[in-house]
Amino acid sequence: RATRLPIRPITTAPNGKWPTVTLLVPVYNSAEVLGACLESVRAQNYPQELLEVLCIDNGSTDDSFDAFSWQQEVPFAGSLQWISTFHQGKPWALNVGIHHATGQYIMNLDSDVTLHPDAVANMVAAFEHDPDLIAATGAVEIAPESTGRGLIRVIRECEFQEYYFSFNVGRRFQSAQRSLFTLAGAFSAFRREVLFSTHLYDATTVGEDAYMTFELQEAHPDKRVSVVTSAVCYTEAIPSLRALYAQRTRWQRGEIE
Repeated sequence: RATRLPIRPITTAPNGKWPTVTLLVPVYNSAEVLGACLESVRAQNYPQELLEVLCIDNGSTDDSFDAFSWQQEVPFAGSLQWISTFHQGKPWALNVGIHHATGQYIMNLDSDVTLHPDAVANMVAAFEHDPDLIAATGAVEIAPESTGRGLIRVIRECEFQEYYFSFNVGRRFQSAQRSLFTLAGAFSAFRREVLFSTHLYDATTVGEDAYMTFELQEAHPDKRVSVVTSAVCYTEAIPSLRALYAQRTRWQRGEIE
């Protein structure tokens, strides 16, 4: 396995003051994973009182709300809220969350990922140090504890290499060429005013994150849409060949669209 690049934490507030941040967490049957996601938000090396977390449920039929309620019992100086919507899919949930967000920066976070403790601080610092940066994807990595046996272990190792080099090499190159293909739906960030200047997320495509990326780059050719490799989130390795096939079919359909 490739050696992970060390993450250099930002410990001093850029410009002397940390800004407010809203994290949007779309929820759909996320009972088993939502707790770990929110725990990673609570563990951020960022002033908790400046964090607003909006969990936007879009039609869950499991115990997602119970998982959320347990997290509300844990001390947290920030704001943790639950918003219920009719089941309209992830783009709909994100758009609802955007209209409720109050943070200077708005970040999307999938409910089945966890954040590195320095992810939010490093993401915010990248924006604060670069006025031309209007949107950025974080780096998505396979969780370090993901293992397996036999063929599934080989597949997960390949998956780790794919994610790791895609963000630390591929997206860095695309950013330098001002041709980033997609802001990762798992973890991305936006300046509030820029996000509200768009048509928000398109609900007619499975590639809503790529659609948003294209719109931002076309509307702001003199600004930057980039990757912040020090803002890391972790996703679990693929559980089976069936899941791998479904994932890649969805990705390819999104690229074709």
